[in-house]
Amino acid sequence: PALVNISVVVKGHGGGRAFRVPAAGSGVIVSVAGHVVTNYHVVRNAERIDVQLESGELREAAVVGSDRSTDIAVLKIATGHLHAAIRADGRDAVQQGDLVFAFGSPFDFRFSMSSGVVSGKGRSVGVIRNERGQPFGYENFIQVDAAINPGNSGGPLLDFRGHVIGMNTAIATGRRTTGSFEDGQFAGIG
Repeated sequence: PALVNISVVVKGHGGGRAFRVPAAGSGVIVSVAGHVVTNYHVVRNAERIDVQLESGELREAAVVGSDRSTDIAVLKIATGHLHAAIRADGRDAVQQGDLVFAFGSPFDFRFSMSSGVVSGKGRSVGVIRNERGQPFGYENFIQVDAAINPGNSGGPLLDFRGHVIGMNTAIATGRRTTGSFEDGQFAGIG
């Protein structure tokens, strides 16, 4: 019940004119006060953000904090009937081979989950980039083989106890365009 779907309308620019582009991602409720954590890239340039709860209820959200260098954003939604996620105890280290579950809205199939194992830790893959496309920010990823696809971004990664250990952020598809990974589909590395 702490998983949410995030729908975003952003203003795009093409051919010298502005237009609205719908986009989607996922997030997780981290407090009953209405705080939702997601990826910064999910809500970047948003004109409007709507959060859908597991019950189907839609609530408008506002960005109350963001850090582009770590690709994290905090949203605020109205309180009431919210369930906050349980974070893993920081003393319990995530280990290679641990069973994990990735939750989100892949290809807009809302409130989905996939499973896998921790394949590696401490990964830096250069997905956080500045305006010029150069690597920027801090990366210390948990690598998993759970299926993660477009729309999973911002959703929680859980351990076998159901505790949040991370956030779905990026996938590697093996395809590159001009030095950066192209949007793609699950290829075994998230």
